[in-house]
Amino acid sequence: MSARLANKTALVTGATSNIGRAIAVAFAAEGAQVAASGRSHERGREVTEEIRAAAGHADFLTAHLDGSARASEDLAHEAVRVLGGRIDVLVNSAGIYPGLSTAATDEAIFDEVYAVNVKAPFFLVAAIAPAMAENGGGAIAVQLHQGCHRDADTGLGSRIRPSRGACQRHLARRDPPAYPPPARWRYRQRGRADDARHAGRRQRHTRRHCARGCVPGQR
Repeated sequence: MSARLANKTALVTGATSNIGRAIAVAFAAEGAQVAASGRSHERGREVTEEIRAAAGHADFLTAHLDGSARASEDLAHEAVRVLGGRIDVLVNSAGIYPGLSTAATDEAIFDEVYAVNVKAPFFLVAAIAPAMAENGGGAIAVQLHQGCHRDADTGLGSRIRPSRGACQRHLARRDPPAYPPPARWRYRQRGRADDARHAGRRQRHTRRHCARGCVPGQR
């Protein structure tokens, strides 16, 4: 078992299935103490049993994140309790995606999706982030739920997916040794000492005092 997240605590919502479950299991394998939350107690028990069978540490918290501030705050307080007083990492993975066509999505369904996918993680971050700041920092990840369908009535398709690059850049800033930034991002960082190619280009540019009249040392 690796120990990149040893002595860290993590709350993972939507941890009873799909990506949320995979994240909870992976974090525990890296040494984190995980609070996995979801609506199904039975599936939550399966997740914690899987983690504990691999010598990991996990507890399950039943939560119905309906978009109300109270539901998110209650989960935050319970997670702090089971995790020993603090949350180092928050992963907002809970979400719903009915998969209906635009024309078939009524106001009630739209409001439910917005409440679960937008309001719930917003209020959960609001409940947890201040304590993270007081403790010296933390990490928060919000998963944009991917959907892809073609409207049978209009023939139009839609797709939303999370930005993997954004997640990589955030982790690289938080813990560079454990999460080296993507090569493309390293190359783009201005004045990074560990990127000799970019440093060389910048020095040559400064010496040229480019004809466009830019300030020496900038591009």
